[in-house]
Amino acid sequence: MKGGLGFSKSFYIATRIGNRPIAKELRSKLIEQGHIVTSRWIDGEGVFGATDSSAEYAKKWSDVDLYDVSRARATIVLADEDGGTGMWVEMGHALALRKPVLYVGPPTRTVFAYANLVVRFDTIEQLLEYTAK
Repeated sequence: MKGGLGFSKSFYIATRIGNRPIAKELRSKLIEQGHIVTSRWIDGEGVFGATDSSAEYAKKWSDVDLYDVSRARATIVLADEDGGTGMWVEMGHALALRKPVLYVGPPTRTVFAYANLVVRFDTIEQLLEYTAK
């Protein structure tokens, strides 16, 4: 078992698309700890910045992302001072599925940062200490 909530080995990383490099680095560190990361958007084109911005393309990625949240045992949210839209949907989906959320960043971004299933961290380093347990 890994982590203080008793979940093991699989995480979905939710953050704004501009944080893709940070998400990739976090994924590498989680994999080094023995975890699985279900977030396929990290390697995909994603909706924004893609050459195909059609509704069909957007539907595909929204379905993929929600499915990947459901496959994970917990969701990690990397919140900034501003930006991000889809990550809030992904966080809400995880909470609706009664899955833990590990929230990194300012909790003032959403009232749901204080939900019972949410564990808050100020930094990614604190998160990684937690997931290493």
